[in-house]
Amino acid sequence: MPRGTLTAVMGEMAEKVENLRAEGYGLEVRTPLAVIGVRGTTFHVFADRQNTSLTVVEGEVELSDLDGNTVTVRENQYSFCSSTLGLQAPVEAPFDVEKQPHGDAGEEAGEL
Repeated sequence: MPRGTLTAVMGEMAEKVENLRAEGYGLEVRTPLAVIGVRGTTFHVFADRQNTSLTVVEGEVELSDLDGNTVTVRENQYSFCSSTLGLQAPVEAPFDVEKQPHGDAGEEAGEL
């Protein structure tokens, strides 16, 4: 499967990605602590050297730590990976995912 990779050391992004799995493509977002496998979704990710957080607005995304442990984060869920706590199980987002704490992923999302 053709795969694109985006490496982010620090920062944040909100993206809307069309269904890549159905078309035989994939996209990975790599941070210092995690790998995010995008399949066709709207998501928001924040990363710095100590933490990577992921919120899924619609669809689902795989979040993996650098040891290969993986969780699937689904619509309206939040998960994170930190240098001290490791990869955390997804939970229901404690905020309105349409109005992200770091911006509105629905309006700021770009098409890939």
